[in-house]
Amino acid sequence: MGVKFTALPANTDPIGDTDLIPGVIGGVTKKNAWSLVKSTLATYFNTLFAALEPAVVSKTANYTITTDDHTVLCDATSGNITITLPAATSSQREFCIVKTDNTSNTVVVDGNSSETINGATTITLSSQYDAITITTDGTSWYITQ
Repeated sequence: MGVKFTALPANTDPIGDTDLIPGVIGGVTKKNAWSLVKSTLATYFNTLFAALEPAVVSKTANYTITTDDHTVLCDATSGNITITLPAATSSQREFCIVKTDNTSNTVVVDGNSSETINGATTITLSSQYDAITITTDGTSWYITQ
């Protein structure tokens, strides 16, 4: 999943000569400068797109969601699990929490500190594939799906 950028092959360089770039100390050629630009751009875009990919994590015990997470798959086979949301003031992401097991154990989604989710301090997922998608206004959490 995701986009991966790589540097162009050498034979596609638009600047193929070996003339030195005027005013540059160290004898950098136009071709070497173009190779550096290609490599830097590939690294930049790979980092950018990696940050945009939603992270999926699987949990079997209590867990506090990080701002890097997106989807939290919860297996409560061994016992009840509490998933704590990050502080609403520091989160700009939407999160999806899914209960994946078919036991009678529950997954409790808990707002950070006194923050609420649709006005409640917790939301309980009790059946297999129960799921919520939540977002924040910077103060409280809201179920969007």
